[in-house]
Amino acid sequence: MKSAPDKETIQLAERVADDKYWLLPAPAKLEKYFTWQNYDKRTLHFRITLYLGVFLLAIYGIAEIINMRDGNYTAAIIRYGIVVPTTLVAIKFFDKPRFAFLQDWLIAFSMVFISALIFVSRYDAYLSGKIFYYYGYLLTVCYVNIVVQPRFIPSLIASSIVCIGSIVFFSLLDLPTNQFTFIVFDSTFFIFLSLLANYYIQLQIRKNFARSILQQQAIENEQKVQNQLKELSTKDALTQCYNRHYFDDLISKMDNQNVGILFIDIDYFKKYNDSYGHLKGDQCLQLVSDCIKTNVRQNDIPIRYGGEEFVILMRDTNTESSIQTGLRIIEQVATLAIPHESSPFGNISISIGCSVSGDDTSLKDCLETADKALYEAKKLGRNQLFTY
Repeated sequence: MKSAPDKETIQLAERVADDKYWLLPAPAKLEKYFTWQNYDKRTLHFRITLYLGVFLLAIYGIAEIINMRDGNYTAAIIRYGIVVPTTLVAIKFFDKPRFAFLQDWLIAFSMVFISALIFVSRYDAYLSGKIFYYYGYLLTVCYVNIVVQPRFIPSLIASSIVCIGSIVFFSLLDLPTNQFTFIVFDSTFFIFLSLLANYYIQLQIRKNFARSILQQQAIENEQKVQNQLKELSTKDALTQCYNRHYFDDLISKMDNQNVGILFIDIDYFKKYNDSYGHLKGDQCLQLVSDCIKTNVRQNDIPIRYGGEEFVILMRDTNTESSIQTGLRIIEQVATLAIPHESSPFGNISISIGCSVSGDDTSLKDCLETADKALYEAKKLGRNQLFTY
């Protein structure tokens, strides 16, 4: 379920993370993203708090049976025969991600259900003047809103139903006016406080989530900048091949087993620059470098060694394979048909020196051999590959 936020989600996160933001529910898209990103965490929290709630309900029932005899068996049957099994089934319901957006509503209306059962099971106690039993439903509402922490809107609707229902219930008991007024005020006050606490908790959770998105985004942006800076320090700006600095650092760390080196030089490139200008010379370098990159393997490393010279490092290769790669590059450069009037070939061409390292050959020795081979290729007339 973990996924990166899109641009709109990040913009919404910026709004919610602001210290002046106070509105719930959060914007719908951010709320949906929050639900999916925190599904496992929220489900675990709901499980733990609901299991704890079931345990506390059981303790409350035992204390009730010990202290009050009238009507206790009815209350016990409802509590242990209906409420506890229903809650356990609801907890199992959380194993299904497709119901992620129903979790809060299920919890909130379970609170309504349990409160209603408390009223029904303790009706005789209310009639006999044992009004303190009403604290059972208040404890339920406060526990769900503050400890279990469903979303604010489900909590608000469910708590309002419980509050209105309690007022209606107590109005049917024909209580003295002062007692009825006290109970209504008490119920409304504590339910309001629990909702206020739930609102604050949910708002802070959304703000912390939004800030975590922005923090992660800042880290990723910083990493991108670092990667770009690293790339700029290791790549040639004109050709996007790796540069000489990267090459020198690389050969000092590479294993020298079966590494092929192709040392490439563009023939008569100085004359090309003199005849066509440096802008055309840069374009020529780009075309040749693109041709080189296109005709090597994915794990081969093309490097602009300096000026018009390129080097290709080829891991896990042999002399035959290296020669084939070099000849293919010579052919492909020829097909570019870049005019060069000062060259005997009429177009831009390249010469290549080839060498492959062995058990007793270092990469520096291999590079020197490839350089000498390149010199021989030029000596023999250019536009060809030479290897010892």
